[in-house]
Amino acid sequence: MWNQLSDSTRTWYEAENDSYIYWNKGDGKYWIDGPSGAGIYIVKDSSELPPKTGWISLDNSYDPIPTVEVLVNDEL
Repeated sequence: MWNQLSDSTRTWYEAENDSYIYWNKGDGKYWIDGPSGAGIYIVKDSSELPPKTGWISLDNSYDPIPTVEVLVNDEL
């Protein structure tokens, strides 16, 4: 499944709670998936890094909408 979703060239990101962010080549969106693997937030963006804002909740129970900050070489 991962090979179908990921383009295998972009970095994916994992949080301490086992949630993760990846870019889905099928729909051109970044996804934040929870520890279970279920989608929680999405944003349409083709940048090399996930965007900070613009995320949409897939369910109102997942509010508030996150702000994403990616550490690159241990720097924001």
